[in-house]
Amino acid sequence: MKGMNEWVQLRGSKLKTLLNLERDTMPHQTTYERVLAELDELEIESKLGQFFAKRQAENVTISIDGKVLRGTIPVGETQGTHLLAAYVPETGVVLMQIEVDCKGNEIVAAPKLGVFAYSPENA
Repeated sequence: MKGMNEWVQLRGSKLKTLLNLERDTMPHQTTYERVLAELDELEIESKLGQFFAKRQAENVTISIDGKVLRGTIPVGETQGTHLLAAYVPETGVVLMQIEVDCKGNEIVAAPKLGVFAYSPENA
């Protein structure tokens, strides 16, 4: 949550304009934690992916990359939390991400990202 909150705070004025918000300030981190705790994680990621995919130009490159989250490898272990993300490199917008068991499962998990179903014709 801290990372998401920092991202929003750094882009507050742009988000205010983009989303036509009346408030000058963005919500506090605890507000995001409280609200997001009530939501289905996969559903919200899917909806956000659809939202951003609809706003992309026709010739958009979508990249897929997997990373182990920093600080998630327990002492004595070799594996941490591994995420696979589909994103637009030109903007850095992550369309969707999912947790995978390990790097070897990325190819199997890639279709679950769902970004391949989005196209300007379907939007």
